[in-house]
Amino acid sequence: STQFFRCTKCGYTWREYS
Repeated sequence: STQFFRCTKCGYTWREYS
């Protein structure tokens, strides 16, 4: 599945997870 996770303080931006 494609899931978008947004967490700027965690060091993540709009990433694509399979």
